[in-house]
Amino acid sequence: MNNQSDGNPDRTEQEQYTEKPSSTEKEGAAKLSRRKLLASLGITGAAVASGGLIHTLNGSASVLNSVYGNPDTVGADEVSYQYAANLTERTVGAKLRESMSVLDFGAAGDGIANDAPAIQSAIDHAAGNGGGVIFFPKGSYRLAVQVKLPSNITLQAEPGTVKIIMNGTTLKVPFITAVHCKTDHFLFATNIHLYGLDFINEANLVAGIHYVTYCAWYSINVRNVSMRRCTSHNMGLQYMTHAVRQWGTYNQALASNTDPNIDPAVSAGLSATGGDLNKDFLFADNRTYTQDGALVQMFRYEFCEKGLIHANDSVRGSISGWGGAAGKVEGGNLQHYRRCRHVNRTQNRLYEPNALYIINGYMCNDTGNYVERGIDLGIDYEGCFYCTAEHNTVKNSGNGSLAIFYASVGNKFIGNTCIEDGSAQNINDLFQLGTKWDPSSGNYLFVNKGSGFTNIAGTDECVFIGNEFIWLGETGAGIVDIGDFSHYALRDNKFTNVVIDMNFNNSGNSLLSHNEFHITRDVRKSIIDIGDLSGAVAQWTTIEYNDFYIKAQQSSGTSAINLFNDAGQPVKTYVIGNRIYDFNNYIESDISYEGASASAAGIHIFVIRDNLLKNVRHKSAKLARVLLQLSNNYTLQGKPFPAGDGAPVLTQLGDGVQIVAGTKFPYANLEGKTKEGLIAINDGFLLADVHGRQASASYQPGDVAWAAVGAIDKVYFCITGGTSSTGSFPGNEGNAIPDGSVVWRYLGRRQVLSEYGMIGNEQ
Repeated sequence: MNNQSDGNPDRTEQEQYTEKPSSTEKEGAAKLSRRKLLASLGITGAAVASGGLIHTLNGSASVLNSVYGNPDTVGADEVSYQYAANLTERTVGAKLRESMSVLDFGAAGDGIANDAPAIQSAIDHAAGNGGGVIFFPKGSYRLAVQVKLPSNITLQAEPGTVKIIMNGTTLKVPFITAVHCKTDHFLFATNIHLYGLDFINEANLVAGIHYVTYCAWYSINVRNVSMRRCTSHNMGLQYMTHAVRQWGTYNQALASNTDPNIDPAVSAGLSATGGDLNKDFLFADNRTYTQDGALVQMFRYEFCEKGLIHANDSVRGSISGWGGAAGKVEGGNLQHYRRCRHVNRTQNRLYEPNALYIINGYMCNDTGNYVERGIDLGIDYEGCFYCTAEHNTVKNSGNGSLAIFYASVGNKFIGNTCIEDGSAQNINDLFQLGTKWDPSSGNYLFVNKGSGFTNIAGTDECVFIGNEFIWLGETGAGIVDIGDFSHYALRDNKFTNVVIDMNFNNSGNSLLSHNEFHITRDVRKSIIDIGDLSGAVAQWTTIEYNDFYIKAQQSSGTSAINLFNDAGQPVKTYVIGNRIYDFNNYIESDISYEGASASAAGIHIFVIRDNLLKNVRHKSAKLARVLLQLSNNYTLQGKPFPAGDGAPVLTQLGDGVQIVAGTKFPYANLEGKTKEGLIAINDGFLLADVHGRQASASYQPGDVAWAAVGAIDKVYFCITGGTSSTGSFPGNEGNAIPDGSVVWRYLGRRQVLSEYGMIGNEQ
């Protein structure tokens, strides 16, 4: 704007602006000069007009008042302009309605006055005209009451220049979108956007409290909404939920539900197949800062689909999605609709959050995020289907770097880096949560706990590919704790001083393939410890082609691979092609195994072949029920195992078949009867629970005997009770053979294969 007086415009202005006489002028009213016109337009209008070409001017009063509804002033719609030469001609009124300033409606912006009424007036005016952009000039705007935010409104400021101040003890939520769906729970507000605002909660937060509902914007039933380049201090930014949860019957349906086959969301009126959720949202480039020890929800999104959460930073602010729950089984049954769907979280950075988590999500993705010192978990999928966490970094979370809880299907963790040293504080200690699950040690890198969907054909509950797990604690090991699962796969991962504990799984069907284990300290546990791999249908658990580099002395009783079956259910375990590099004999056993107790009805089949190792140890702590095959294993010196260097644990019987003292027979038909000894059938399987038939010895159903060591393919078990006579076993091998008061049945390879299917190379 030039500095000449109103009555003496410069030559350029005289050439560009032509003032036509109006009816008011004809009545003798003075014309508005350009300077007066711009003054009447206010800050926003002046900025508009000063860059354009004004062609028509009627009246001498304020154009600004006309825009906002004063009929006694100049009609802004009668003042036309061009933004630049040769562009479309528009009216000043149309331009001003596109973007209005809260100062035009009486906001002070001084941080002292209550600006909520003025801001509400600006919003209401814009909404009455179909919506628009409301601009916040530089300043501090204090809110003492809540502001309602309807459809088609954009609140905008230059980032870093505007503060929205409130006191959280009296005003927990400054902006709310809710009125539209209070009675109609399936009506959605649309096209609402917040940009560049900085929200300040002046109230002090108390350590150890999770302030879930302290947020800048509480939105209910919204679509096509965004929050960008906003910040918050001592409060969250957005909480998005659904009216059926806020005012409807969802909470009541959830509390009263005792049947896992009933979806409480459907009971509350939501569709069983979707279409009635929050949708199309963007939450990007925002920042949250919260006092030490307190926790807020930076962004909480519920009952939603199709969203992007990108490049946000928070200190003690969580980002969490929630797709519902079920009363009896968390997450509901397999057929339940997951109502947090297709949400992508990318390149967010969270420090000391609760977690970056999703409950009951479907096809949600986490890529390139960074989570440090999470007070619960790093990235957590609970009751999720087909979600993927890829190339994220998690450091020092109190309860675990990665986690799956409840019933889950088809989730993938790919290329993540997880580092723990045990230093992170635990959420249960900080928030006094009592007896909630709490490993406390801070050394868990992955945790799976839940009911699981057992043996879903062709479906992995969880797949780990190409991740790196590192334990930096001064003692012990980092732990991958997997339990209650169906169909797991861990492939091409690297573990540094981290062990896999798969005890009490109650399922089976796991694959550990092509992983690397680097052990540079005493981890005090077996490196892979697998047990109780049971389930309704016994299937193979496969440990194949893993490399173990053992470079420090390990505690007594530990093994590179420990296998057991305390549950006593039928289980099959393959151990194939693993390489255990332990040149200094730092670990007691390369492979150790044990079966179930004598009372168990099942059998545990072990196939151990093509491995590079030094020993295999039977652990006699429990009465074993195992069927064991050993073949084509080699020592570190390249010699066949166990005939290589050193005293083998197994005693050679001939032709690659070994015998182990002190093992027990597993065969299901033996009804749990056990005796000392072991017999080897000539196809390479070792049967435990065998002793030589003795004269006048008392036998019971299930006892096993063989005629002579040289006839190792002729094995018999007792199918009656009584006392045996002396001598060899007479008769045809395939028939029941009376022997005194005892009846013996031939047991051979035929029977094993017919009852347990193909085993080993014949699988």
